[in-house]
Amino acid sequence: MTTNSSTPCRTTRRGTSAAGLRRRQVPRRLDRRRHDEPEGTPRLQGPVRPAGKVVDLVPNHDHKFFFLDNVGTTLYFRTDFKAKKNQVIAIDLTKPDPANWKTVVAETKDTLEFANLMGDAWICSYLQDAKTAVKLYDLAGKFVRDVELPGIGTAAGFGGKRTDGETFYSFSSFNTPPSTYRYDPKTGQTRLLKSPKVRFDPNQFEVKQVFYPSKDGTKIPMFVTTRRG
Repeated sequence: MTTNSSTPCRTTRRGTSAAGLRRRQVPRRLDRRRHDEPEGTPRLQGPVRPAGKVVDLVPNHDHKFFFLDNVGTTLYFRTDFKAKKNQVIAIDLTKPDPANWKTVVAETKDTLEFANLMGDAWICSYLQDAKTAVKLYDLAGKFVRDVELPGIGTAAGFGGKRTDGETFYSFSSFNTPPSTYRYDPKTGQTRLLKSPKVRFDPNQFEVKQVFYPSKDGTKIPMFVTTRRG
């Protein structure tokens, strides 16, 4: 689950329990924002008792926080906090001070555009040299495997609940029309579900990625589509 809500992320020391933080109970609190507040930082507030003390998890708007999921009293966010290209962090509601925040999936050289927790695995989608790269990590953030995509191109999806044993995504490229695939996080297997009919055989073409230097030496990614052979 993601949000662009902007107000400080809050919870209560009293009246908050693991049950009260279950995924389906969060959106009612997560999306509220005053009309005069800028977008960018979520407000999260657990079930509140009249005498409960409200604690700001994110007290300012310096960074973006996208709520992903929770395990008990631990909340997970995708954020650019101390990571310009984004990372996944864990905030324990029993120790909400920023000094206690923990990095789960660390920042890489590629931009983390999406993350989702399925079972005990993180599916993370990155923008890598103008193409999609997807990686799988365990709950603690240890790298498991690269998700093998059908080719060089753009993939989107990988949604679902923690209890789901499968997820789905779309993939398209210069030689592949937008197609739907099923992915099994446990086995790493991908299966084509649906692809539109086109007036050419995509298998007769291939896409390659090359790089060429700019005047300042920066390597610019370029895609070349040719017939096979």
